[in-house]
Amino acid sequence: MLKNKKAFTLIEILVVVLVLGVLAAIALPLYQRSVYKAHYSNLMPAARAVANGNEIFYLTHHDYTTNINDLDVSVVSGLPPENSYNLVNDENYAYVSVSHISLPYNHHLVFQKNSPNFPGETHCEAAADNEKANWLCKSGLNGVLLGGGISTGYNSYIIDGAGNGTASALSERLANISCADNESSGKKSCDVTVNNSKSVTKTTCTDKTKISTCTYTTYNDDGSQNICYGSRASLVDGECIADKKGTYGRDYDENGNYTDHLCNNYVSGSGCQALGDEMYDEDGTHLAAKNRYCIEWDSQGRCISYQQNKGNDHMATFEDNHKVWVRADCGIIDEDGNCLSYTGGRVEEWDYDEQGRTSTYRDNTCTSMNASMECSEYSNYKTTNYDYNQDGSRKETTCQSSTPNGTCSKTTEKNYNSQGKQVDGFEYSCKTWGSNGQCSVYKNSSDNQFTYNDQGKELTHTVTNCNAYNSQNECTKYGGGRGTYSEYDDNGTTQTSKTTIQCNSYTDSGCTSWTVTRTPYVNGKEDAANKTTNNDCHRVNMTNGQCLD
Repeated sequence: MLKNKKAFTLIEILVVVLVLGVLAAIALPLYQRSVYKAHYSNLMPAARAVANGNEIFYLTHHDYTTNINDLDVSVVSGLPPENSYNLVNDENYAYVSVSHISLPYNHHLVFQKNSPNFPGETHCEAAADNEKANWLCKSGLNGVLLGGGISTGYNSYIIDGAGNGTASALSERLANISCADNESSGKKSCDVTVNNSKSVTKTTCTDKTKISTCTYTTYNDDGSQNICYGSRASLVDGECIADKKGTYGRDYDENGNYTDHLCNNYVSGSGCQALGDEMYDEDGTHLAAKNRYCIEWDSQGRCISYQQNKGNDHMATFEDNHKVWVRADCGIIDEDGNCLSYTGGRVEEWDYDEQGRTSTYRDNTCTSMNASMECSEYSNYKTTNYDYNQDGSRKETTCQSSTPNGTCSKTTEKNYNSQGKQVDGFEYSCKTWGSNGQCSVYKNSSDNQFTYNDQGKELTHTVTNCNAYNSQNECTKYGGGRGTYSEYDDNGTTQTSKTTIQCNSYTDSGCTSWTVTRTPYVNGKEDAANKTTNNDCHRVNMTNGQCLD
C-alpha cells in the first residue's frame, strides 16, 4: 500500500510568492542603483582624460578649446563611443561634461584647473525633475547640492573639491527666490526656473489660463534683475518684445539703477514703431533717455532697421548745485539702434541756491553737437532767473535772445505768492533796443492778473493784449482781451459757476464789444445745458465778469 505524499497548501505557496516578491522589491532597486553607479563610474575616467587633454592644449595655446578634435589623437581615439562629450569655455568657467547613453539624466563634470570658477572641482549633474538621477548624485555619490545647475534644467552636486566656487555663492543669493503660497492659489500660478549658473527666472500669472497675465522676472547672480510685463510684451528667447503700447519691460543693474523700456507707438501685425528707454538711479532720479523709430521688423516683432535722422538721446549730469540735461538729435542710427552721429539738440541747465531752490534755468537750442553730446554752436538762448522773498513768494524773469548775454527779443515776468500761485505777469516782445541794451520800442505784449480765495482756488484771471506801441511805449492798438470769474460755495471749495468774457472788437483805447458767457456748475461739474451767453455787452466789469450795459 502506497503512502500518501504531503503536498504544499495554497497558503504556503502564497507565502512563498509573497516573500519572493518582497525580496525582489528590495533587491531590484538595489541592483538598478548598482547598475547606475557602475555606468556613472565609467564617465569619470573619460571626463578626466578629456580634461587632461584640454590642460595640455591650454599650455600651448593659453586657452581651452571647445572642439574635442583639437585634443591629442590618442585621447580622442581611446574614448568610449557610448559617451557624449561637451567642452565649454567662457569668461567665467571652462569644463568638460560627459554623459552616458544609458544615463540621459546625469552628467559628470570636471572643471579645468585654470578656470576662474570651480578650479579642479568635479560635479555630478542631475536633471531637476528626475528622482533617480538626483538620488545617484546626492545619495549614491554623497554629493552636496549647489542649488543652481551649471546646465539648464539640471541640479549640480559637488562630489570632489572645495565647493567654494561661484555656483555656491549663486545658490546662497538665489535660494530665496521662490513662490509664496498666495502666488499659486486659485487661478494664480508661479514657477521658478533655473536658467544657468548665473540666473533664475520667476514667472507669475494672475490667471494661469491666459499668458497675457504673466510677468517674467529674471534674477542674476550679480544682483541685477530683468522684468518683462506679459500684459504688454512677449518673452522671446530671453528677450522682452513689445506687444502693446506702454511700458513693456524694466532692467535693474546691480546698484539698483533701472531702465524702463517703452513702446510709444505699437502697430498691430508689425511691431513697435516708436521705442523709448528711460534711465533712472536707485532714488528715481531721471538720468538718461533714448527714443528710436522703427521701419522694419523681424518675424518676432523685433526692430531690425531704424529710421535715419529721427530719434534722440538724452543725458543728465550732476554737480554741486548744478544740473545739465542734454537732448541730442540723431543723424545716423545703426541696426542695433545706436546713434553714430548727432545733428544738434537742446541743452538745459539748472543752478540751485543753498536751499536747493532753482536760481537760474537755461534752455538753449544747439545746432552743432559732437558724438559725446557736447554742443559747439547755439542758435537760441533762453534764461530764467528766480528771485525769492522771505515769505516764500518769488519772481521769475525770462529773457530770450539769439546771442549769449545779448538783448532780449522776448521778455517774460511772472510773480508768485507764497503758496506758489501766479498772481500776475506779463510778456512782451521788443522791436527796437536802445544803446543801454534796454528795449526802446515794443511790438506786442500781454498782461495777466490773478486772484484767489482763502482755499487757493482761482477767482479771477484777466488778460490784456497789445499789438502795437508808439515811441513812448504807449499801446496804440489792442489785440485782445479775455477774463474768467469763478464762484464757489460757502466753504470756498466747490465751484458753483464760471463767467468768461472775450473781446470781439477793439479801438486804440480798448475793447468796444464783449461776449459774456455764464456757465452754472452742479456738484462741481459744468452744467452746459444751462449756459447763457450775452453778445451785446459794450462795457464789462473785468473784476467780476458782469456786463455793465
